[in-house]
Amino acid sequence: MKKGNYTGLKLLIIGLVLFGFCVGITFLWYRVFQRDKVAITNLTIALKDKGKGVDVESLVPMNDRDAKDVPAYSFDIMNNGDTNGRYEVLIEDGIKRDRDGYQVYDLLSRDQLRYELILNGKVIAKDSLSKVKNNILDTRVIGANKTNSYSLRIWIPFDAEDWQNKTYHYKVVVNTINEGEK
Repeated sequence: MKKGNYTGLKLLIIGLVLFGFCVGITFLWYRVFQRDKVAITNLTIALKDKGKGVDVESLVPMNDRDAKDVPAYSFDIMNNGDTNGRYEVLIEDGIKRDRDGYQVYDLLSRDQLRYELILNGKVIAKDSLSKVKNNILDTRVIGANKTNSYSLRIWIPFDAEDWQNKTYHYKVVVNTINEGEK
């Protein structure tokens, strides 16, 4: 063989090795020094009322011990993503409407109500509903492929005044919190 053929082959092999080396270094550089990582969090929220709201009516005042017999509003938050997700559970007061669409103004105030929030079978909050700040019942981080099951009970305590013939209407709202928020 001629000497020129070996030189071309050597240059081709050196070029391929150099190209592979550059691609490998670029990949390692990207993995080590990547600043804007893309995190995918997919929270699935299963609300019993499909976002319409819940009516608390026909209740009589009771103590905290007997409140366990009040039907609880239950909902689940599932993280189907591959990273942790952050969310907040809110309670929003609503205006109850009768069948004809007219507003009913005989609503209980938050001062007249108590609540109990249960997460995965454990009570995490139990207090006067008026002590809920900015409507936030809970803020939490949920791991990838995890589910948090909530139950919310609302009742009229013994010391409530002027509660007869009144109702309370509320909605539970779950907001995801992206990195950089709050």
